[in-house]
Amino acid sequence: MENTIQFKPYTNSEDIKYFEIPKFIYTELSYNHIYFKAKVIYTIIYNIFNNDFIEKHTDKDGNVYIEVKQKNLIKDSGYSRNTVNEMKQCLIENGLIKEVTFKGRKANRIYLNTDLELSNSNSTYTDKEGQNKLNYYQMPKFLLHDYFKKLTWESIFIYSVIRSRMNVSIINSRTSRKFVNKYGDVFCIYSNQELSQIIDAKTEGTVKRHKDLLLALGLLKVNTQSTASNKTYLEFYVKEPVALPVNNQDQSNPNKTHKRTIVFKAKNDIYTTMKLFYKDKVSDFNQDVSKINEEGVKNNEERCQKSGSSYPSSSKPSISNQSSDSVCDSEDSNNKTNTETQQESLSISNNKNNDDLYYSKELESYKKRKKLKNYPELLSRSLMIYSAKDIGIISGALCDAKDEYNSDQSTDYTIESVEYELVDTLRKIRNANTKKPVKETVEARFNYIKAAFKDVYKKHNIANKHAELEKIFNRENTVNSLDFKRFNEKMFKQAKQSNYTSTSTSNVPATDDELDALGVY
Repeated sequence: MENTIQFKPYTNSEDIKYFEIPKFIYTELSYNHIYFKAKVIYTIIYNIFNNDFIEKHTDKDGNVYIEVKQKNLIKDSGYSRNTVNEMKQCLIENGLIKEVTFKGRKANRIYLNTDLELSNSNSTYTDKEGQNKLNYYQMPKFLLHDYFKKLTWESIFIYSVIRSRMNVSIINSRTSRKFVNKYGDVFCIYSNQELSQIIDAKTEGTVKRHKDLLLALGLLKVNTQSTASNKTYLEFYVKEPVALPVNNQDQSNPNKTHKRTIVFKAKNDIYTTMKLFYKDKVSDFNQDVSKINEEGVKNNEERCQKSGSSYPSSSKPSISNQSSDSVCDSEDSNNKTNTETQQESLSISNNKNNDDLYYSKELESYKKRKKLKNYPELLSRSLMIYSAKDIGIISGALCDAKDEYNSDQSTDYTIESVEYELVDTLRKIRNANTKKPVKETVEARFNYIKAAFKDVYKKHNIANKHAELEKIFNRENTVNSLDFKRFNEKMFKQAKQSNYTSTSTSNVPATDDELDALGVY
């Protein structure tokens, strides 16, 4: 199943919905010693308390509290009843929460301590309105998807903190290449010792076990590098899923009516949509998306029949509907009329076309980013206005022009060395095409584009030779500027006539006398 999901590099997108892991439980000395499981329980309670969709209550003293049932905390955390009770007691002893219990089935009252004494500057931040708020790590909600059911809370926290450090590397990559590899990929560095403190691990083997889960599922990529002093460090590359299938429901009883899940998602949140279903092969999945785009709206019955296999039941950690990740319609099928069922099916069918169109755009954008991931930033932005197919054609013309010119002139110029000139040439090519009565396709203009790129390298080579000649004459103080100008014009006139091609097929090394005469030392 893992091979059916495509991943893309993490780019600090603001469209991803997330839960919050308060940083102060790690940055403050008075709290970072508590058990890791207690930090998980606190994170769950914290997100429930700060969720706008959850009803808050006020007691007679004006203190705000939420009602949380014990069984919900057990379900959300995946821990046993005794463990949940012990971790809540740990939080109470450390002054993070207060709990009022009731006999019977009535939910307990939980108060969140918002009057914390924090001394570390990383524990808080000031928002745009000037209010002081708790700082946090972002825990993406897609980590709680059924596809990642094998993830432990330890691996989820590891991914979240590494992802947070990747944000710093991405920002620094705009002005520095310190955390950018030779292929242009941004990475961050985290030691096993730092990660062990996050999950309260006693040995590096424990960290490795949870980290390997992220590697196996494609959420992380790690490269081991060595320094000059033979010290090793780990380069982490954070990945995100392009899209995920809808969480499958329990199919043990086919006659049972399942609850319909409505997902609260951001406008551009692409990870959970009603139309994505699991396919056995990636190629089949892509073919199905293409058919949807061509045929348009399909009814809900056809989509359900094509969904195929199902996910096995799981006890993976999750934050339930108390955190408003989803709101379930609990109406029984016996109470539903046929008219209501038909209206629901029609509503899903009507929304499907828009969902398919949106996913098609996201898939196209992903393909373009994948083709341009090794290109310099300015050139990559200039090419993003083209389709993925046209980017492939332009890339082919660019690489052919570079390779042919380097081969003809025995040079080794790269794309980065003429990035600004290439961007300007692309702009001129596009403007020239828009002025034509009948616009030509990029494929039809392949030879023209290739010739234009080749001319860029030719001009760059001439400029370099001019600079080299000027350096030589700067070392010879006996030649005045007028002599240099005349000599330069003569040399370039001869070079243009010969097109800078060598007249000899073999390279003959210069003698010491010849080098001395040229002023080369």
